[in-house]
Amino acid sequence: MSNSLLPKNTSNVFTQETLEKVLVALRQPFSIAVLASVGVHGLLWAALPNFLAETEKIPDTKQRVQTVELSPAEQSQLPQFGINPIPQTLTPAKPSKPAQSATKLPDPKLYNDPSLYNFPILEPPPPIVFPLLGLPPGLDFKLPPIKKTPSKPPADQAIKPPKSPEKTEPKKTDADTPKTPVDPTAPARLDKLSPEQLTALRQQGERLGQLRTLYTFNGPDTKEKAGGVFQANATTFIDLAKKITGGNADDSRLKTPERVTGVFPKEACPFVRGFRNASFAAIVKPDGTLAEPPTVLLTTGFKGLDNAAIDDITSSVKNKKFGDGSKFQLIRFDFIFDPKTSCSASDKRA
Repeated sequence: MSNSLLPKNTSNVFTQETLEKVLVALRQPFSIAVLASVGVHGLLWAALPNFLAETEKIPDTKQRVQTVELSPAEQSQLPQFGINPIPQTLTPAKPSKPAQSATKLPDPKLYNDPSLYNFPILEPPPPIVFPLLGLPPGLDFKLPPIKKTPSKPPADQAIKPPKSPEKTEPKKTDADTPKTPVDPTAPARLDKLSPEQLTALRQQGERLGQLRTLYTFNGPDTKEKAGGVFQANATTFIDLAKKITGGNADDSRLKTPERVTGVFPKEACPFVRGFRNASFAAIVKPDGTLAEPPTVLLTTGFKGLDNAAIDDITSSVKNKKFGDGSKFQLIRFDFIFDPKTSCSASDKRA
């Protein structure tokens, strides 16, 4: 009963499928190359011993050679081979000494120095690992396992009806999937911004670039360099004051400078950290106006802080009276920039 359930042409089906798979595998370029390589190597293996046997011939030492005996008359006709004696009159010429070159050769002891030949020992290269060559897809086939069927099925085991095909659930579309809520505080994409917002972003980027230029350090980095810069700028300012005032000047405030604190631009908070000192000088006319823009004697290293100090000096000269109005006033201003006066802990560093 169990044998009647199996088809009669089972072995034929397996044989045909196996042959088809083998033929498909043999048509692959890899299989053709393997078979050709095996055939060529087999021919060489079979023919090479014959070639070697033909080339390596053992000489025949027992081969007979005919000999001819010459008479004394024939022997006298043969030429005499010998070495002619060298005449004693000829004497070997003395070898000429090679001309000494003008350049001196290096000392041969230098080549015997063992330290010149202490080359570093190079490590051996890592081993080359070739990838495993897999079989072509046509040769990688497996026969189905043979199931053992019981000779007699148990009586209590009934033949079950075939299972009905399972019902496939319909695929979910994008409309069925719940959408995540959009955060209103999240930044908008560039393609969703209005022209006014894009213009504001460009202006903000340009302003940030200007601030980086104003508050990038560019000054003396040591106390000695700062002292040299201050001395050179002070000498230049004195020469300029002599030309403008003609000697009618009061320089008492150069020795007792005006000390200024509390001036620190808010925009410098993300860029400047720590105290910064600077010194400036100004020439004030008898009428209370500036004869020349303030001169930088010692820079802070930040152009933005120097500009803030110059603006503060210009404003203080307009609002404050220096001297009695009879002479030019030479005034020195020393600034101390402290970030704590304007910056807070929430200011992020750029």
